[in-house]
Amino acid sequence: MKLRVITVLISFSLTVFAQDSGNNPRILSAYHGLDSLPTRAKLLCGRGVTGQDGMPVTFSIQIDIESVIPEIFVVETGGGEKVTPICATLRPAVELLERRTVLLVGSFGTPSMPPKAVEIVGQLKDINGNSLQGLRIETITPIASGPSLVFAERFKPDTPGLDGECPK
Repeated sequence: MKLRVITVLISFSLTVFAQDSGNNPRILSAYHGLDSLPTRAKLLCGRGVTGQDGMPVTFSIQIDIESVIPEIFVVETGGGEKVTPICATLRPAVELLERRTVLLVGSFGTPSMPPKAVEIVGQLKDINGNSLQGLRIETITPIASGPSLVFAERFKPDTPGLDGECPK
């Protein structure tokens, strides 16, 4: 499944950022990816989110799973309204070497009036316990642009967390 997802992403535009050290955490991208989530998105959030917007937000560092809650994020809509997501989750990217993309779910805008910004207003933490409060991105990739690869890492096949994922 992972290879299928990666293949789909690579078929669109390719923008790869160099890996940041933990000294310079930042939001690499925010993508207003879905204007109306399907019913099966309930599996990601554990609650009904049908018809809501989905916005993956990708960070330069790994995120502490326990610190991800909707109330620490604010999305500024095209009309200037500040919206708290109804769901924030690292799912499905929760494996040991993932945990960089938070999916925000809520009513953030439309293709004709997309969101303007995403800001961390609470105690979101990286895997080392450092606060990411205050991080903000004001460039939101619109739905029409499609997904793109915004971060890539290279690992040796014997890296912990890749057990059984790399062919011999």
